[in-house]
Amino acid sequence: MVGCQRCLLRRRYEASGLRPLVARCKGSLSMVQGSRTGLRLESRLRKLLTPVFVVAADRRLVFFNAGCEELTGVSAQDVLGRRCAAGTSGDLRSVESVLQRLCPPAEAFQGRHVHTAAFFLPRSGPRVARVIDFYPLRDATNAITYVLGVIRPAEQARLSREVSPLLQVHAELHALRVGLRERYGIDSIVASGPAMRRVVRQVQLAARTNTPVMLVGERGSGKTFLARTIHYASAAHNRAFVALDAERIPPEELEPVFRQLFESDQLERMAETLRPASVFIGHLTRLPRELQAHLANRMDKSPETRVRWMAGVDEPLQCALDEERLHPELYYALSAVVIDIPPLRERIEDVPLLAQQFLEAAMPEYPEVTGFDPAVLEEWKRYNWPGNVRELELVVTEAIRQAGKGAITAESLPFRYRTGRDAQAVGPRFEPQPFDLTAYVEDLERQAIRWALTAARGNKSKAAELLKMNRPRFYRKLAALGMLDEPPTSDVEPKP
Repeated sequence: MVGCQRCLLRRRYEASGLRPLVARCKGSLSMVQGSRTGLRLESRLRKLLTPVFVVAADRRLVFFNAGCEELTGVSAQDVLGRRCAAGTSGDLRSVESVLQRLCPPAEAFQGRHVHTAAFFLPRSGPRVARVIDFYPLRDATNAITYVLGVIRPAEQARLSREVSPLLQVHAELHALRVGLRERYGIDSIVASGPAMRRVVRQVQLAARTNTPVMLVGERGSGKTFLARTIHYASAAHNRAFVALDAERIPPEELEPVFRQLFESDQLERMAETLRPASVFIGHLTRLPRELQAHLANRMDKSPETRVRWMAGVDEPLQCALDEERLHPELYYALSAVVIDIPPLRERIEDVPLLAQQFLEAAMPEYPEVTGFDPAVLEEWKRYNWPGNVRELELVVTEAIRQAGKGAITAESLPFRYRTGRDAQAVGPRFEPQPFDLTAYVEDLERQAIRWALTAARGNKSKAAELLKMNRPRFYRKLAALGMLDEPPTSDVEPKP
């Protein structure tokens, strides 16, 4: 019976993937007694409170001791044999997140001892910061077959100055996502500065309600992304999110869609997962004015609808209202919550983190790309990013394809980015000076109106036609400029 138990233990030990590691640790112990000594050493390693783990060359986790279980809150049976991959997630307790943090960097499998920082959520107590040391282990042929990981408290860390840029930004992105998830419950938004943290707070507020939301920001700033985030963080996340682009979809195709969204009976007949819960209208000001008025009227008459409406606008709301590109009634119907998204040039501190996020999303397809050359990240901080986050994502994606492996350098950057960068570099740096644009525009408007009234001999309807304005708008402009009772003059010429 004892012999059978020993055979069973020996077979488990042989299959564990730990024998080569134990053999290295034993040093001069004879291989005759190797199995029994190895089993005792393996048992002791498993019981250590110091977290120790081993990853094989195929990225599978083959050893995970009690210290790791206590630190991560995950049992060994849930992770042993599973393949790990680089990534960052704010859900510290999920198995996928644990495997992401324990995955050795590419440098470890290239023979370098490297270390990185990570957060963990122990079985008992608050989250803690730790440093993971990765030690490459070679076999008799000098091939790296395993990477040994040892996790130690962060205060014991004495990080060298030659840490991989990928690991630095990876750890920073991981820390940011963990903090956002704990504070806001949303880990998909990169927000290291105050402007974007305000946006995150507004998104969190909007997700708790079913009120309409207006998202205002330049093209490519992430309005659709934030609308999706609000939807999937809300109580209706298991229902459909519908995105409609008023710039690309003709009005005659949008009108019947809007009509169906207000027909409760038809929506109720849909399957739960297909039933729209949130509708986002991109480029709202591209909708014809009469369709905007119709949509506002339906919203006012159907307040009980279960659909939450959201919309994106590419320009300041007051400008869109003044220029009559946004109907006032639709503005009031959709502006219960207004979220102003800063352009990327005003949140430049997020550029390295966003770039890292896009890189890690592409890692399953390009696992040999290790990160960004520090000079590239510094150059990106000086670039104005006229296309905002969407442009950065395209640049990173194309750079990953061109690099193929290793670090992304200046030579990997796509042509579209280099031409934009060179265009911004032409000429001296522009130093903006204060300028009263409102007063200047009002002066031009007064001159144009005086000219039109003079040419029309005081006929306001004719003057409005000369200025290509409808009569009500012309009268509103006269009232705003205090010119309702001003007589026409005969010597006024409009400025070019």
